[in-house]
Amino acid sequence: MPTINPASVLYSKGTTLDATAVDDQTNGLPVRIQGAAGGFISFDPPSLISPFLRTTKQLSLYALNQNASGTYDIAPAVAGQTTRLRRFWVKAAAPVELTFRNGGTAIGATLRITAEQLYYERGGIDGMLEPLKVTSVNTALRISLGSSVQVDGEFEYDTGA
Repeated sequence: MPTINPASVLYSKGTTLDATAVDDQTNGLPVRIQGAAGGFISFDPPSLISPFLRTTKQLSLYALNQNASGTYDIAPAVAGQTTRLRRFWVKAAAPVELTFRNGGTAIGATLRITAEQLYYERGGIDGMLEPLKVTSVNTALRISLGSSVQVDGEFEYDTGA
């Protein structure tokens, strides 16, 4: 089956594709282009994280549901790899301070979440180009909650060398 480099081909709305089906795995871009009347372009799993990063790694999800102060692992340490936080949201029942940690060391400024505020953050272009936080190799990504209040949230991350 022939392959194409989709970065060099622009399809606009209403484009009619020919009757060939193409699977492109060049540059880690899992795309299927299929034609005939009403052709379509679709992305097959694994979902694309970023053509710029040239990775098809799936994002991992950590769901937070805590009501005690303390430090919690978002992502475990992975031998030979760093962890990159791509996007997250949190909501607290009362004011709370949240600190990201590279193992035991704080990463960046402490976030001050107000009561019932939904706090959402993502890296550049929906978290795909620039991660929000990056750990050292072989180090867990953790968060510390400064007080005992109910905090819910989700954290999406990937790992890599």
